[in-house]
Amino acid sequence: MNTRMARTLSLAMAMAAPPAWASPPVLLPGGGHAMARLAHDANVHAEAFRKAVLLSDKVVPFNGSPVALRKSRKFMTALQRKVYSATVSTFDYIPNSGRATPLRIHARSGKSLDATLADIVRHQTPGDTSGSASEAGGRVSDNEVLADAGDARFYPPSADIRATNLQKKDAWVVEPSPEAGPADVSRVIHGTDAELKTLRQLEHEFERNPSLSEAGGTLTGYVSQEVCHSCMAAFEKFASAYKNIDITIYYLDTTAKPSQAALIDTVSDDIDIASKASSVLLRSVRRQTAEALLDPSVLAASDARAAAWSEVAWSDDATLERIAAAEAGSLGLSEACP
Repeated sequence: MNTRMARTLSLAMAMAAPPAWASPPVLLPGGGHAMARLAHDANVHAEAFRKAVLLSDKVVPFNGSPVALRKSRKFMTALQRKVYSATVSTFDYIPNSGRATPLRIHARSGKSLDATLADIVRHQTPGDTSGSASEAGGRVSDNEVLADAGDARFYPPSADIRATNLQKKDAWVVEPSPEAGPADVSRVIHGTDAELKTLRQLEHEFERNPSLSEAGGTLTGYVSQEVCHSCMAAFEKFASAYKNIDITIYYLDTTAKPSQAALIDTVSDDIDIASKASSVLLRSVRRQTAEALLDPSVLAASDARAAAWSEVAWSDDATLERIAAAEAGSLGLSEACP
């Protein structure tokens, strides 16, 4: 081999090889584009809750007698609040290899649809000590992981992936402890956080299809609020494990007051203004959507429940495979914290 050919081959190998260092995840405030993406996702999640309520056999007390959830204004008001306040996210993974199919993963913070309904029922039922409500970031049972995967029937059929709650072994995040110093770590549970669900789901997809990650790619995410310290620690660990994947996350700045937003501000050249305005408008849209879709005066109609049965989608083979994986506890990395 002559010198020129050797140099050409060396250059080609250097370009093909993954970087020896991990690029840290890039965290940026998002504006109107992020808001539009997240508003669509929030609407899909609210619609799923509408179907779940209509088909639920659970009841809550009203004047000493049980009443269906959809007929209880108190229950539906509490559910509306949970629906429009949950974190929603959508992440796109674009592999560098043309042989691998891009992925889009959607997630909502919190428990499965049925478990969310059950938490509100327990809270509104005097003397019920069968369990306690837990917010995003809490621990979930193995049965609930399967139930969350089974929620797919309430979502429209799609090639996209809906990230589900995590097995206990995957719900832990190891991060530096600010109180104890960088040499120590703390272990926290974030099994129902939208961002961590997405990350573990992506890891699972890489395990199922190694070609997705072998050539590297880009991961771009949109999150409805600031990413918490623990989830950022998880993304940083992911970046270290997959050095050939560039990560950018756009979040909406939730620090603005409702009176400070205007539609024109969502496309402002000042990204901080655009992000705050987009957050305020998204919260307003989500609240209006939840109140409209989960209106007890509409859901209590005699034909509403019957109509919902025709809207429920049966799981396809890919969804059933993911449900089986969740039940077997194979979601996420094997080296997740015990």
